[in-house]
Amino acid sequence: MTSRNKAGFSLVEVVLALGIGSFCLIALLGLLSVGLKSDIAATEETTAINIATALINDLQTTPKVTGVTGTSTLYQLALPASGSVSNPAAFIVNQVGQVPKSGDPTGRYLVTVTMTAPQNGVSGAGQVQPVFVDIRISWPVAASLQNAVGSMETFTALDRW
Repeated sequence: MTSRNKAGFSLVEVVLALGIGSFCLIALLGLLSVGLKSDIAATEETTAINIATALINDLQTTPKVTGVTGTSTLYQLALPASGSVSNPAAFIVNQVGQVPKSGDPTGRYLVTVTMTAPQNGVSGAGQVQPVFVDIRISWPVAASLQNAVGSMETFTALDRW
């Protein structure tokens, strides 16, 4: 009797290995779309935060003018007069935080800013009161706040008096 050399895989082993490999590959491909959606959402949120930061910096660097409301240089936002609440200023910005020119379709984010100034800017104890700023950013521009893909809101106080 001669013995047969059994070096190699049987057909059953090969088919089983291919089945397990295919199952794992399909599971990984399913996770790919979830990862891409998470990446896009994180990028948009980061951009919105950068826009809010730029807006706050723009308001903080607006020159103080006694008795007159100042206007920010980058976004042209008027600071409210003493004891007043500004009408919400809404404008569109693109992904680099710039206000696009009229007719430019690159606008992605809708920014709404509301500011509240204290009465006379000074409390009864003689302490300076800040201007309160509420910033809401939603995207895409065409969606309402309720139907937006994403949105963020931040609140800050500026020492403007």
